[in-house]
Amino acid sequence: TGIKTVTHINNVGKLKERLEAIQKKLPWIENLDVTVDLKLPTQELKAIINDNFKQEMLFYKQCSIGTQQSIARLKSMGLATKRPEDYFAEMVKSDEHMKRVKEKLISKQLTLEKTEKVTKMRKMKKTWKESSARSYEEES
Repeated sequence: TGIKTVTHINNVGKLKERLEAIQKKLPWIENLDVTVDLKLPTQELKAIINDNFKQEMLFYKQCSIGTQQSIARLKSMGLATKRPEDYFAEMVKSDEHMKRVKEKLISKQLTLEKTEKVTKMRKMKKTWKESSARSYEEES
């Protein structure tokens, strides 16, 4: 009763349409497609079949080589491959708005400091009164 049946539709027309879209010959910069062909001896391939670590290292090596090739290609095209130093400094808010926010935060901080100072002074005054009262009682 809880089994779902799935109907597969072999829509040949749609499949061919998608295949044509995938096979479009676009400039490299539009898809950044990189293929790294590591020619490994058959013995080495057999050795990594059951070794996940070696498979991961092979994948890492392929990615590293592909990245280096892509960066070299982008540089040869005159395109930047690093973010500008102030990339994260670009804000959605205007400088004036951020100045007001900063002033408000500073104002809140000063108010909090004043409140803490007053509270501290009250405690000190209370402690002083109590110690004065004790010393007066001891003298009498």
